[in-house]
Amino acid sequence: MLLTGCTVAGSPSPEHRDEPQVFTVQATVDLPTATPYPGYEGASAAAVGDDGSLTVLLPGAPSLLLRDGAAPLTLPALVPGTTRVIGQPDGSTLVTGLGDAGPLAVRVDPAGAVAAPVVLPGDPAGVVPDGPDVLLLTPNGGGVDLARADAATGQPTGSGRVDLPGQGAVGPVALAVAPDGSLRLLANRGDGIADGTATLVTLDAAFVETGRVVASTSAQPGSFFALDVDAAGTAWVVVGQRLPGTDTALLEVRPGDTQPRRVTALAAEVVDVAVTPDGERVHLLGRVDGLPGDVATLDTTAGRFLGSTDVCRDARSSMAASPDRAVLVVLGDCGYGEGPQAAVLR
Repeated sequence: MLLTGCTVAGSPSPEHRDEPQVFTVQATVDLPTATPYPGYEGASAAAVGDDGSLTVLLPGAPSLLLRDGAAPLTLPALVPGTTRVIGQPDGSTLVTGLGDAGPLAVRVDPAGAVAAPVVLPGDPAGVVPDGPDVLLLTPNGGGVDLARADAATGQPTGSGRVDLPGQGAVGPVALAVAPDGSLRLLANRGDGIADGTATLVTLDAAFVETGRVVASTSAQPGSFFALDVDAAGTAWVVVGQRLPGTDTALLEVRPGDTQPRRVTALAAEVVDVAVTPDGERVHLLGRVDGLPGDVATLDTTAGRFLGSTDVCRDARSSMAASPDRAVLVVLGDCGYGEGPQAAVLR
């Protein structure tokens, strides 16, 4: 179904005259509603393939997996807000999340056969797919414990720890896998009263730290944290802040940097970020002050926003992107009784 009446702001500029300045909504897909997981509100996760194919996970009890319009597949109960979906080179799909039995990994083959769930070790707060492995994150004291496990067997294959500056508990935490296999860990540490310290830590695949940058000393406890990494290894980091007139900071951190190379202060609540492989455009999910839409596009070369795209978004929305960032999918509920939807942007 094509979505009509969407608002797209922005106009062509000399530096990208042959490219669209912002995304347009190509279609919206109505999604079924999973049986609510007790005590949790719904939140979805998605993956977009190289060809634009869409896979959506609707966590619940049970959870539902939809792949490009095929009939929903039933998966084990998964807690909303903990799930990830990633496509595999063989055409299968790997789903991770926290379930009744602990952290789970579930593989769905290209024909739609759902394998028995694999119980992963430990009691992590987050599970991130990394190729055939999964990465487990557990805030613990003044740092984060990290572990790697085989997604097919659940067997641990490595572990590490990152200690963080500041005082108080650790959280929120975000982790991204760079194209070269290295890791970027973004974590906040604070006591919930004073400003927290958000730190971006670079690690190799074996969890050996190779660099760190203090991203913010005014991080907002309980705010949104997000990051994405371009092909050159530059991390684009979103940190919720507690500063007058600045709800969010967008930071650029290149490999080897000891401090952020660029900080863009925004009067906005940004919940997710996606950067093009060349690092020239950053797409932010959230309302940026002065722009009417929900997905704002920043030209990093010119240092200005090109415009925004209006989508159906609520407080639990999330964003998925194709590897080349040519397709974005925003998941959310309009809040008018329509139920969950996926908006496809190109």
